[in-house]
Amino acid sequence: MWTPNAAAFKALGQNYVDDAQWRAAYDQVAAGLAEYQRDAMVAYAEARLS
Repeated sequence: MWTPNAAAFKALGQNYVDDAQWRAAYDQVAAGLAEYQRDAMVAYAEARLS
């Protein structure tokens, strides 16, 4: 199984905030979810990925 490195995983999370379509999709579920998802991905990457 392929595991992304920390930098790639963080960049993906940031893309959910920066890209208007991704942000809208996440924020349609709950306001602020895109940022929450990004922050969770950063925390996971720093704790579990290299």
